Amino acid sequence: MKSSNVLTMMTATKLLHDSMLQRGASYPLHLGVTEAGNDKEGRVKSAAGIGALLLMGVGDTVRVSLTEPPENESPFAHKLLQSIENLNVENLNIQDGTLIFEDDSVDEERWYCRAAAVTGYAHFTHGLRNLKLVNPHFSATQITDYESLIMQACRIKILNTEFVACPSCGRTQYDIQSVFAAVKQRFAGYPGLKIGVMGCIVNGPGEMADADYGLVGASHGLVCVYEGKKRVSEPMLPEAAMTVLERFIIHNS
Repeated sequence: MKSSNVLTMMTATKLLHDSMLQRGASYPLHLGVTEAGNDKEGRVKSAAGIGALLLMGVGDTVRVSLTEPPENESPFAHKLLQSIENLNVENLNIQDGTLIFEDDSVDEERWYCRAAAVTGYAHFTHGLRNLKLVNPHFSATQITDYESLIMQACRIKILNTEFVACPSCGRTQYDIQSVFAAVKQRFAGYPGLKIGVMGCIVNGPGEMADADYGLVGASHGLVCVYEGKKRVSEPMLPEAAMTVLERFIIHNS
């Protein structure tokens, strides 16, 4: 049921949930936005998908997947669950396709967890065209940034490059966290483009199959460049691979 696409993950999970209800079955459902990435983008994506389903009463266990040290995942998962507890989605303020979400949370993570979860729920159930956040404790710039992040995560508007990256495992033989950070910095200016950074050949090409381009770990500090599902380079150092990737993007733009 997991996907790096929040809407795909939500749709698949809700279909399974509804199918079980119809058949009188009862199996626990595990929620997760896989390859969510890192930093605020990864957390907002996770909150949008996991949080929205929980607001529908769907889901029994959760996993936040971040391309960061693994000990960062569980605390944020707990923060997400605590943040959306007792959230009321019965009286959403939606005007002409715009969700207006007012919240006075002082804690930044709590605020954007709540905002992302409600937006994910509202877009899935009503269909949104825009988002307006209202919170007196944050600046106009912060609010605009989170509006953009949340709308991108929920696929209401694609305003930036979309990045997906696996949390890595024992098969990863290069520093995926630093490479992913470098890829995000270098390719941030391509709105609508989807780029994956994956740990290994076992799962990488399949799990980023809907990405336009990607880097997939090879061995001993090396990665390969992919265009869609097709490998287009030999194993090379990440910096050289990013140069090759950039040439492909510019050539095909």
